[in-house]
Amino acid sequence: MLVLLPPSEGKAAGGVGRWRAGSGRFGRRLRTQRVAVVDDLVVHMGKLGDAKAAKFFGVKGETLAAARSDVARLAERPPALPAAERYTGVVMGHIDRPTLGPSARSWFDEHVCFVSGMHGLVAAADPTPPYRLKMSASVPGVGRLSSFWAPHLNRLVADHDVVVDLLTNEHRSPFHVEDHPGVWIRVDLSRADTKPAGHAGKAGKGLLVRHLAEVGPTSAAAVVEACRNGPWPVRVAGAPERPIVTVSIID
Repeated sequence: MLVLLPPSEGKAAGGVGRWRAGSGRFGRRLRTQRVAVVDDLVVHMGKLGDAKAAKFFGVKGETLAAARSDVARLAERPPALPAAERYTGVVMGHIDRPTLGPSARSWFDEHVCFVSGMHGLVAAADPTPPYRLKMSASVPGVGRLSSFWAPHLNRLVADHDVVVDLLTNEHRSPFHVEDHPGVWIRVDLSRADTKPAGHAGKAGKGLLVRHLAEVGPTSAAAVVEACRNGPWPVRVAGAPERPIVTVSIID
């Protein structure tokens, strides 16, 4: 089972050791692609002035300066933190991984992964450097990252019989959901009037992942049941034995 989350834009600073493209659970299979992304991004950033770099990253000022510095350091094997510690923000804050009990933390580290424009797929405990790069970005050489990563990510997730998808549309775009050989559970957070939950949905997403970690489901049916028993109203379309199941949590 894989539980897929988008990475947060906010990232903790610092780290220990030195990051390598081939490190982590998926490093052996994604090393070549990670090296290509890093190499082409470093070259691309070296050619951009601040105005174009600001447009590329979608930030400016000190945040832009930090993003450019992080890119420059990628070629020098920068310090790393586990992905679950590197990524910050509303989702991770509501998961509150440090306060999970031993079994819940073990479930989280085994099943939760982040879909990343830089790394492709990163497990919660995988070493991760500081960086900023959107999945929707286009980098000369590798091209649009969502298209570049698509064949590699789809092969990886095909090895898992259950995928719990809590992704944004941007990070869901590389996946061919209909072709997945197992059960794909798409979780959408919406308000009672069925409109998207917006910013509050990030908190709900974090609370749901925490709830799943504490319950520890091992099957698609158990995931859906855990959603039904959470502290929120739930609509379920489809059934766990079908290829695609959609769970809507009403904020």
